[in-house]
Parts: sequence; C-alpha cells; structure tokens
Amino acid sequence: MIIYKWNYSKNNGIKDNDMKDKNLMNPKEENLMELLWDEQRPLTTAEIGSVLKGKGWNKSTLFNTIQSLLEKGYIKVSGVERSHTQYARQFEYAMTKEEYAALFLTEKGIKRSALGNIALAMTGSSSSDEEADEELIQELENIIKQLRGNRK
Repeated sequence: MIIYKWNYSKNNGIKDNDMKDKNLMNPKEENLMELLWDEQRPLTTAEIGSVLKGKGWNKSTLFNTIQSLLEKGYIKVSGVERSHTQYARQFEYAMTKEEYAALFLTEKGIKRSALGNIALAMTGSSSSDEEADEELIQELENIIKQLRGNRK
C-alpha cells in the first residue's frame, strides 16, 4: 500500500504531491499517458476522447482518469483552447516517459547502482548496430560527466 505525503502550499491550501511519494499508474492512466507522450503537444479532453473512444473509453472513464493523473501530478493543465463558444483545458504530461520508467524501477526496488546492468540488458550482449552503440556510449559518457560535475 502506497501512502501519499501531501505538502500544503501557501497558495490557498492547494495540495502538492511529492514525486517520490507517488504510486505507479494503473493501465488506464498508462494508456492516456502513452497518448500524451506520443502526441508531444497539449490535448483537450475532446481530443483525447476522440482517440480513446475507439478503445472502449467513455466520458466517465476519461474524466476520472484525467482527474487521477492531475492529482498524482503526472499531467498538468497547460492552457485553454476556445472551441466555438466554449473553452476547454489543454493537458500535457508533467513527467516524461523516462522519468516514469525511473520511478517504476525505483518502486520495484531497483537501485541506482543497477543502472549499468540495466543499460547492458536493454542493448543486448551483442549489438550489430554500431551507430546506435556509439550514440549510447556518448550518452553514457555525458551522464558520467554530469555526475562528476555535480560532485564538485
């Protein structure tokens, strides 16, 4: 059981949830997040609903899922869009897919010290794509430089 730790902000008592104290997403929440991650732009409820309607989603499920993701801090309201005579809030992700993957692994008990083994497991023991390998090596070297720079 995950226990939420709430911090009350000075802004009219609005609750802020610490990212590290969040629980993992349920399948519906993951489905909606995948859409936001793939689209890479803010979407209204109507836009989200039009995509997910064909996947068995109804308005109630959509609104409940959006509310849950807002409360957990995974999505945020990023603007308002006018549609004829009404206004609709636009939503975008507040946590990247990579940040969620890190949270997921942490929640499952995977320690930072396992990062090297995870990278190796994801790339496979023998890769035939030298260009992709070089990109990965460069990215890992950049991470190492950043970590060493933070220590100074």
